[in-house]
Parts: sequence; structure tokens; C-alpha cells
Amino acid sequence: MSEDVAIAQVVTAITTVFYAAVFAIGYYLMIKGNRQTLREMRQERLSGGRPQVVIEANLLNLPMVELVVRNESGGGCQRHKLRSVDPYRGFLWLRPL
Repeated sequence: MSEDVAIAQVVTAITTVFYAAVFAIGYYLMIKGNRQTLREMRQERLSGGRPQVVIEANLLNLPMVELVVRNESGGGCQRHKLRSVDPYRGFLWLRPL
């Protein structure tokens, strides 16, 4: 009987060490992934990111068209020009200068 108890204690100790190692590896990989994400977010914040521009057109008072251009991101939107490719169709494009 005492031999069975000793084997059970050894197996329990090995299982506990195994589970501790699995949790340690999991936490290590989670922290490594979080650090990479934080690095990318910091780099994106410092670079200003790409500007996200939304253009809205109000056609209620035709022939006058009201345009609203909004910069949704915090990044700078400089040196861009709004022009109509075909004034008869009214397609609008935002392109860099």
C-alpha cells in the first residue's frame, strides 16, 4: 500500500510541474504577443498613420452641391487635392499632389 501511495505522490508532483510549465509557456507567449502589439501601436501613433478621409456630398439643393471633407484619423492630411475627374458625372477623387 505504501508503494502505491509513493507512486501516486510522484505522479502528482510530475503532473503539477508539467502544468506549471505549460502555464509559464502560455504566459510567456501572451506577454511576447502583447509587447509586439504595443510596439506596433506605438510606431503607428508616432508615425501619424495614414489619413482616413471621408467625403460627403449633399445633393438636396441642386444645382449647388455641398461637399464635406472630414479627416477621421489624427494623422495629418496635407498636400492632397480634391478634383472632379468628369464634371458632368461628378466623380470625385482625392489624390496626392
